[in-house]
Amino acid sequence: MLSGIRRNMLQDLKREHPDLEQQIAESGDENAQRLLAQLQS
Repeated sequence: MLSGIRRNMLQDLKREHPDLEQQIAESGDENAQRLLAQLQS
């Protein structure tokens, strides 16, 4: 169930911020990258 919630959160974030993943990758923010990886799993 938790993974379904994460997936929905990620989809909502992507809808609001289409370039979110690219921004996080470019930022070099390790915490943001780790959070994004957790949301994608």
